[in-house]
Amino acid sequence: MALSPTDIAELRTDLYSFTRHVFKARKGADLKPAPHHTLVCDALERVTAGYCPRLIINIPPRSGKTELAVKSYIAWCMGNFPDSEFIHASYSKRLASTNTWETRSIMQHESFADVFGAAKFRQDSNAKDEFRTAQGGIVYATGADGTITGYGAGKMRDEFGGAIIIDDPHKAGEGNSDTMRQNVIDWFSQTMESRANNKPHTPIIVIMQRLHQSDLSGWLLEGGNGEHWEHINIPAIEGDQSFWPEQFPMSELRRMEKANAYVFAGQYMQRPAPIGGGIFK
Repeated sequence: MALSPTDIAELRTDLYSFTRHVFKARKGADLKPAPHHTLVCDALERVTAGYCPRLIINIPPRSGKTELAVKSYIAWCMGNFPDSEFIHASYSKRLASTNTWETRSIMQHESFADVFGAAKFRQDSNAKDEFRTAQGGIVYATGADGTITGYGAGKMRDEFGGAIIIDDPHKAGEGNSDTMRQNVIDWFSQTMESRANNKPHTPIIVIMQRLHQSDLSGWLLEGGNGEHWEHINIPAIEGDQSFWPEQFPMSELRRMEKANAYVFAGQYMQRPAPIGGGIFK
């Protein structure tokens, strides 16, 4: 059924509505609703509107964060601002490249064209880790251990023109390694920050599960790079209620907590604590 002008206007301006629209069209099933979905989308809309240039989202794994805050968000932004310049990073370049490729797939889908018209891509840009639009936009993928030469994010203008999006910069199994955590922080401060074309106006978004008190989120929230970061913190349990009961029943969350309290405190509750609870032996 064809979309009405009212429907199109809503999908162009409401990220969550757009996400549900393209998800159902591509997957053949509804996106399972969760309260945190609208919280995340509202924060990302504030980024796009220029009200939030620095955003940290701490959220449990398997919560839909990459679908919302990377794939759908970049596609939605490219629909509204097709000349935008994005850099997307994760702990693995292969993972970031897959996300970038799926973002392009969203933009090639008819459900995207129903809202924004058919996306126009440059014909000489078909790499899995990079694509470019005919209007001068680019989405480039990288890993949290690599150099970024010749690429930048954001436009030299007042309105939105792209962003740096970092999704899970730490590999879960390396959270307790002082060396590996510091490598990620050094990469952020020495490499990634310099890729903002219009600093400090080019937005930087960090989405991750907490792994350690001194992970990238912890370092930034403690003032590590000297900037103020808006913080969206979504624990798995709040007030004895699951953050997403349909996907994570309380019985399952309590089972995971009992099985490994340390991992659960960080990755699910977003309150990483020292092994042993910081108690002197």
